[in-house]
Amino acid sequence: MKTICIAAFLALAAAAAGAEPWELRLTVPSNGSSVVTTVPLVEGAPYVVIVTGTFLYNADVERGRNADACHDEWEDGTWHRNYYLAIDGHTWVPDGRDLKTHTYRYSITGEGKPLSLKIADTRYDDNEGTLSARIRRR
Repeated sequence: MKTICIAAFLALAAAAAGAEPWELRLTVPSNGSSVVTTVPLVEGAPYVVIVTGTFLYNADVERGRNADACHDEWEDGTWHRNYYLAIDGHTWVPDGRDLKTHTYRYSITGEGKPLSLKIADTRYDDNEGTLSARIRRR
């Protein structure tokens, strides 16, 4: 909790001073809630969003299955493409991907407003866990 408070304080202090923080970190829950950056992204500026981790879907069955920002695990243990990460309400194809480490990179352009991230799923009551996101200006 202290880390979150310190990070939020630094982001707010940077915004008040008219500067952007070098990196923003967000935790994206799998329950359908959106998370939004504490500061707007500079309009026209290039950014990279790096998302890592896995969450559990179908957690209400005996053996829930894993998913990440771009894939889900099928019953036979194989991974298949399925875009779960929504950035500002739209699912995106990543520029860079590493299924082995469940790390994905998305290039975006700031629109002068905060950025919203959400796990886009058809059902949320059977999900558990979070994804981690870092947002950096290039």
